[in-house]
Amino acid sequence: MKEIEIDEFRDILVDITEKIHQFCSQRGLRYFIGYGSLIGAVRHKGFIPWDDDIDLGMPRPDYEIFLKTFNGTFADTEVIAPEINPHFYMPFANVYRKGTLLKEEIATHHGFPVGVKVDLFPIDGAPADDAQYRKRRSRIDQWIRILFYKNVLLSHRWKKDKVLWFKTLVWKIAISPLSIPYIQRRIRALATANDFESSEYADKLSFPNPGNTRVKRSVFEHYIDVEFEGHVFKAPRDYDVYQKAIYGDYLSLPPVSQRVRYHGFHAWWL
Repeated sequence: MKEIEIDEFRDILVDITEKIHQFCSQRGLRYFIGYGSLIGAVRHKGFIPWDDDIDLGMPRPDYEIFLKTFNGTFADTEVIAPEINPHFYMPFANVYRKGTLLKEEIATHHGFPVGVKVDLFPIDGAPADDAQYRKRRSRIDQWIRILFYKNVLLSHRWKKDKVLWFKTLVWKIAISPLSIPYIQRRIRALATANDFESSEYADKLSFPNPGNTRVKRSVFEHYIDVEFEGHVFKAPRDYDVYQKAIYGDYLSLPPVSQRVRYHGFHAWWL
């Protein structure tokens, strides 16, 4: 197998995103480049120089349609999600390049042939009441934590920290009766409890976020074009509201000590 170097890795990510953009544009589906990738688009017109992934968001109704209709459109690109296969190890979708292999340092893919991938997060309706939102967010985060410990490997990396290794082992033993499909059903039921279209607020509930990152659902109603590595992708017109809710002052560069590649994975052509 030939290892995929970082520049080629990024080119594949951009190509996957371009295919998603084409597919959604032709079918009138809402999607957006978001999170760290949107910081890159706004601040650098592409990848954050020390970053190596692309994150997309999609309102839940569009996400459901995408999952049902995307596969088969492109010969080399496919989507996998717990809604497609309940044994999938992530609580959101991956759109990946077939013919590549991705290996992460701390997680097992449970036999799924996931390669170089773009993360696709559903955006769900969120409770308007603060207490209800915090309770929902906490319960979802707990189930996602359980899913993490279900997937994490007791590898050499973890053995370097004996306390962390033992904590991971205890978690894995405690949750061993729980199946991945059951955990995924719990996450999905909580995340989709509030209908997106009829909710006043929305959030990326299928992935842990610090604090209150809930915003008005109207943030995800209108979209603008943003440049990313010479391509034009979609972003929420009011993206500044959502980005500030997650990151605060996201336009300022972090300290030099924090400008490091942090995703622990390698990829190869099969």
